[in-house]
Amino acid sequence: MKSNKHFFFLFSFISLTLVVTGCGLPVYEALDPPEALTLSSSYNAVGFTTEGDSMIDGYVIYYKIYYSGDTLVRSEELLFDPTTYENDDLNELPSGSQLPKELGFYKLGFVRKTTQVDPQLPILGGGQNVILDFTSSLQQTSTIDPVILLDGTNMNDDFGIPARGVVYSEAASYYPNYASDNTYKRFVRNYEYQGSYIDKDIKQAIDRSSSGTSLSVIEIAFVAYSYGISDTTLEPLSSIPVYLGTVDQNTLQNNVGNEPDETGL
Repeated sequence: MKSNKHFFFLFSFISLTLVVTGCGLPVYEALDPPEALTLSSSYNAVGFTTEGDSMIDGYVIYYKIYYSGDTLVRSEELLFDPTTYENDDLNELPSGSQLPKELGFYKLGFVRKTTQVDPQLPILGGGQNVILDFTSSLQQTSTIDPVILLDGTNMNDDFGIPARGVVYSEAASYYPNYASDNTYKRFVRNYEYQGSYIDKDIKQAIDRSSSGTSLSVIEIAFVAYSYGISDTTLEPLSSIPVYLGTVDQNTLQNNVGNEPDETGL
């Protein structure tokens, strides 16, 4: 069931959009959204099929970390379902990053990158399958990163290695050797949660779990939306965000030696 908080944020977003569309701020007009893929349960992966809308320049991905079994996973998934809003005259599923940000999702980063540029995945044309594959990253006992597959081809060399939306230097107050490293942290064995510092993208999962940092499994949800530029206004355009599903990682693994990415993992 949607909370009053969600109603308030969604209503505020719609009102704000009507005001700012003529003020040079991003315009969240509707592009065709990607279509979530249904993958075999034998794969620890999520994915989507691209759309053929000529206005689409690529796709943007957000993620959120939960402890496994958190009931919030399902309730927040429903907020990305357009049918949730069918009988609601005041609210609708907003386009772009608004809802993911409200719910505490983080934009996907890339290993050894310091900026996030939209679209993150510059894929043109419809009917192509994009998969974020965490199958080899499940155990976190090695340094194997997740893989972006495009119609079965590993695209990590082209797009980058998928990483989290937090950077090493955010923890510099506790780990001074991170001060000059503004690159994004890996999904595998690069979590910081010792002492008084906890990475912000895992803190919400740790705070909600009775197990604290001894999480046996973390669950990572992903959403994606189409991104383009309006031919008439030259403003950013987005589709509604599409819920892709979740992947698992066994145990919450702390960063090995608390080293920055250049010299660490």
